[in-house]
Amino acid sequence: MTRRAIGFLVFALLLFFNQELLSQNKDRKAGGQSLEARFIKPEFSQEAGVLGFNVVHVFNHTNRPVRVRPDIVAPDGWAIFSTALIDTVIPPYDSIFIPFRIRIPTEANSDKKHEVVFNLFSPSHELLLQEVSHVQPISFHSWQVVIPKRRVYFYPRLKLAEFNVIIQNNGNTHELVTLDVVPDYKVRIGNASDWQPGQQYKLGPHSDTTLHFRVYYTNQQERLFDISKIQIIALTDNNMDEKTVLIEKYVDTYDPFTLNYYLPHMAEAGIRLSNTRYDFTPFVNTAGKQVFNQNSSFDYYYSNYNFNDTKNFIYNSVYRFIYNWKRMKIGVGAIGSTLGRNIYSRNAIMFSNTFNLTKNSTFEMFVSQDFMDPITSIAGGYVFAKKDLKLEANIGYTLDRLRKVNSGSFLFKTNQINLFKKHSFNAILYALREDYSFSKPYTLQGIAVDFNYYGNIGKKLRFKLIGNYGSPDLPGSRMGLIKYGASLWFMLTNAKKYFTSEYVNMSRSFYNYSFLGEKLRSVKLHDQYANLLYHSDVNKKYRWSVGPSVELYKSQNPLYSSDSATTDYEVQKYKLEIYAYLWTHLKLDIKAGIRNIYYKSYVEFTDQKYDVNLVVDFNKNGYGFRARYDYGPLVNNGLYQASTDVDYVGVSLAPYIARYYFKKRLNVRLFANLIYRFDLEYAYVNIIPKIETYITRDWYFVLGGSYTFNQLMNEESLYSNYNYYAEFSIKKYWGKTEKTREGKKLRRLKVVLFQDENGNGIQDNGEKGVPYVKTRLTLITPINENEAGYLPVDITLLSNDKGIVFFKQIPKGVYDITLKPMYDLQEYFYIDKLNESFNVVTSRTVYIPFQKASRIDGKIELILNQYTKELSQTLDLSKIKITAYNNLGNSYSAFTHKDGSFVIYAPGENTYLVRMKMFLEVISPFCRTISPLRSATLPKHGWFLMW
Repeated sequence: MTRRAIGFLVFALLLFFNQELLSQNKDRKAGGQSLEARFIKPEFSQEAGVLGFNVVHVFNHTNRPVRVRPDIVAPDGWAIFSTALIDTVIPPYDSIFIPFRIRIPTEANSDKKHEVVFNLFSPSHELLLQEVSHVQPISFHSWQVVIPKRRVYFYPRLKLAEFNVIIQNNGNTHELVTLDVVPDYKVRIGNASDWQPGQQYKLGPHSDTTLHFRVYYTNQQERLFDISKIQIIALTDNNMDEKTVLIEKYVDTYDPFTLNYYLPHMAEAGIRLSNTRYDFTPFVNTAGKQVFNQNSSFDYYYSNYNFNDTKNFIYNSVYRFIYNWKRMKIGVGAIGSTLGRNIYSRNAIMFSNTFNLTKNSTFEMFVSQDFMDPITSIAGGYVFAKKDLKLEANIGYTLDRLRKVNSGSFLFKTNQINLFKKHSFNAILYALREDYSFSKPYTLQGIAVDFNYYGNIGKKLRFKLIGNYGSPDLPGSRMGLIKYGASLWFMLTNAKKYFTSEYVNMSRSFYNYSFLGEKLRSVKLHDQYANLLYHSDVNKKYRWSVGPSVELYKSQNPLYSSDSATTDYEVQKYKLEIYAYLWTHLKLDIKAGIRNIYYKSYVEFTDQKYDVNLVVDFNKNGYGFRARYDYGPLVNNGLYQASTDVDYVGVSLAPYIARYYFKKRLNVRLFANLIYRFDLEYAYVNIIPKIETYITRDWYFVLGGSYTFNQLMNEESLYSNYNYYAEFSIKKYWGKTEKTREGKKLRRLKVVLFQDENGNGIQDNGEKGVPYVKTRLTLITPINENEAGYLPVDITLLSNDKGIVFFKQIPKGVYDITLKPMYDLQEYFYIDKLNESFNVVTSRTVYIPFQKASRIDGKIELILNQYTKELSQTLDLSKIKITAYNNLGNSYSAFTHKDGSFVIYAPGENTYLVRMKMFLEVISPFCRTISPLRSATLPKHGWFLMW
């Protein structure tokens, strides 16, 4: 029975396996047609950066289990997440579900559909079936305007500055961006690369374009420092981005030819060559002032940097001619006024005059009419000044039919008014109105108020309160501004150890209009900043400040095309701020901490990042550099910080030279700026050299130029661009002023100090100069008594390596010269009296001999007393001062060597008293006698022994 059962079982197993093999062979012949797969979502849309969900349903239509290996293939850069992509068995006539998640990168183009492929393989890697699903990325807009240099400069003697604007499209769809550049009244935009006002740029996904701008300084007011602002406004249907470029102008106060600037007239002519223009472009500059009498004068200025373009001669010219008679002015050209807003014309006729209304008040009127453009301006100003009180009020109106903008303004301000002891305030009130005559006319008007209060509480506490307000429809950057804050200064033990604290709360709600006159969405900004710093100024070489700071920033910007879509951006910054001044030449600014970022749009995003800002400034003797590293925002606080700045990671180096050579006959200026942004893979290099050298009789040769290079790399392309120009010119100064007339009365004194080897008082061949001697020249009796106060002379110079000192442009008179060597001259002495008088009527040269002296050789010996044992080692007798005095009151000193020997150089043919000065507490225990004073007569050589 058992054998039968076992046999039946073996027979059944053989029969089952035979049927299984037949079934598998049959399915294999079917070529996988018995398997079927379907995506639950064959086509779907998904937002980039967000996980999407889909399922593949796989059917087994056979009568046997099938082992399969599923796989999902997505485009490059896409991420697939699924735990079901493993070998599995599908039972007969059954199915399985394979869920997966997919994340689309932000680089995915939304203008086309992308394929996600499902593959099903057998255990032997044979492809059984394939199914495709199509994914359409949801369009998102992410573009911005990048200003690589937010602060550029009009370098000394140049009225041209350059900067770049980059429009970046980081979204996954095309953007049509309209760009406008709005300068203030002090500058004008010159030739720009591929840009016209209101021009549109079409950018594909993840692409950018760079524009190069030139800006010319046109403000004719003479200022030591000036700052101009250029607004960069970019618009699309879904967003607006606004940036500001600040341009600073400096006067070259280190110019070696400052004396020539006293001459009233200047003319310059030269040529410029650039890579954008392959021909030589001539340019001219001229300026001056002619004074007719005490009441009248004539000012003129003319500049043209494209002189060969005769068709646009007036457009390329910047000029101003003004006649002054007392306080009345009549002029033509580039005219502006500070009495009202937007009062400026390039080609205008102007008239202004100032009247005395009362003893303490004046009134100024101004009117101008542009004869090439339809621009009319009129303004008036009132000033009341009495004792410590000064009140100013002015009103202006400009009718600008060219730009279709009419501007009216009113301003009232006070000086700092004392309320009571150690408490004062000042205030400014603005009222502005602008009428725009576009396709849809509109008007902006409002007021702004500035208020500052200063106070002291006791001797150790000072404070300042500030307040700023701008009404909601006020045109300009003050629209919707509310700012208030306070700063405190608290002294500790002395004024060099103190605490300071600052709190500022700023908010602004503003809007703009499009070029069609349509009102755009509002933007809301809010920023709070507070710090507490400890300052130590005890050591002049090492001054430092340290303390914590906190900032809370929030912005709400319309970003998407939907009416309700907005972006909420918040950042919290907690930093430690350190400021240090080292050795008076080195400055360090360090700000480090963390920042919590919150971003909300269609998705919410939170993050925490480190924040480090390091600035190093070094400046010494005309050489310097500025190094900066930023991991995080470039600025610490303010309403104009864009959210895109939080990811800034970059380093910048700015070495420079501003120095004179060859007695100020050569002026070298070299400025360089190197920037690299790691977050954008962007590099920028700008080098501006300038050399100005004196030729003869107020003629100068000038060589200058500029080189700019920038490069931007991304995953798809490499963009690089460079620009340069070189210019050569000849400059001439001429004319007469009161200072030049006075200069003709001045004289030159040359002093020669030499080693008089033979004692004849004359510098013979081979007799060298005495270098590095402090030579003090003092005016005792001037020939013209009026010049004593006008040109007081007390000058100390150091003789050069040839022993020569020049005193130039000194008045006629009697002078004293005092000499003081900076080192031991040893055997050479100025044997005449210390103060010697010279009469300087004409330019002359004075020779001062230094006579060769004799020497006194001596030695100190110690004799131990009877109660002292002999020392185990030799006593060091160095650095004991030995001084020899003569009967004229002159003294000559030397220090002993280790063995007690010394050598004193002194003029011969004289009797000297020798005195010893030493540390008695060290030597006296071992000395039996001390002779502190001895005498000796030196013909040419003498020997001294002291014990």
